[in-house]
Amino acid sequence: MALPTYYSAGTVTVAAGGTAVTGVGTAWTSVLQPGDLFTDASGLMVRIASIESDTALTLARAWPGAAIAGGAYEIQLTPRSVGVQEATRQLLLMLSNGNLSSIAELTSAADKMPYYTGSGTAALATLSAFARTLLDDPDQATARTTLGAQEALGFTPVQQGGAGSMLTDKVKIGWVSSQKLTAYVGAADIGAIWTDHLAPKNIASLGYQKFPGGLTLQWGALTQAQDTTINFPVTFTQIFGVVANATYTASTTEAFEATAASLTNTSFSLRIRQILNGGVVQVPGLAAHWLAWGYIA
Repeated sequence: MALPTYYSAGTVTVAAGGTAVTGVGTAWTSVLQPGDLFTDASGLMVRIASIESDTALTLARAWPGAAIAGGAYEIQLTPRSVGVQEATRQLLLMLSNGNLSSIAELTSAADKMPYYTGSGTAALATLSAFARTLLDDPDQATARTTLGAQEALGFTPVQQGGAGSMLTDKVKIGWVSSQKLTAYVGAADIGAIWTDHLAPKNIASLGYQKFPGGLTLQWGALTQAQDTTINFPVTFTQIFGVVANATYTASTTEAFEATAASLTNTSFSLRIRQILNGGVVQVPGLAAHWLAWGYIA
């Protein structure tokens, strides 16, 4: 059975000097290919550049003949072997640069993959089972999970030592308890780090502040101080001392003294005395402030 050499079903419309050809009753996509030749009764021929659909194609250059409106036409089919030969020729040209032959010269082996070391030269690299588990990860988050890596910090961390006489021990910082932040340098515990985060405190007129290691300050104020017992806001494990002072307007004929006595871990006795000119001592009603320090476990 002879193969068809042309196609002429239906009618076509094309403008003089145009490249767009429209068909009616045509089925071009199943028969034609770029490179086939479009012609009519005039014998003029133009190569087809592309076939858009069964009823639309584009010429490679302007139609040189008269306009055709719903007229007869003919398309000469170029031998398909011509296209195959040209495609084969171009493929051989691409393969002749040594890229394929350099891969062919390698000896394949398990867990190996080829890579180019230069133009037309290749070698094998190890592709371990672990590396393959990373290559199939679809995104950064999955790759970080495979690697056991953390997400980008978004800031520059403190750099490890090593400059000059510095050692390269790792510095670790963490909570020993809910109220104690501690640091280690290597295996050495450098102790608690001061922070008031979660540290026991009450910053008020009658208040206290506990520091790392247990040192604690407590303070208070009275507007009309008399001899009285002051109870600490919190109980000391061990009290170390208390200082008190009376607030008054200075005078050359009198003096004031505030003392703390009978110190315990829970309280102390506040005494205020006014010494008048001539040695008379009396108990005034003055504003006073006190500060106590001690240790709380």
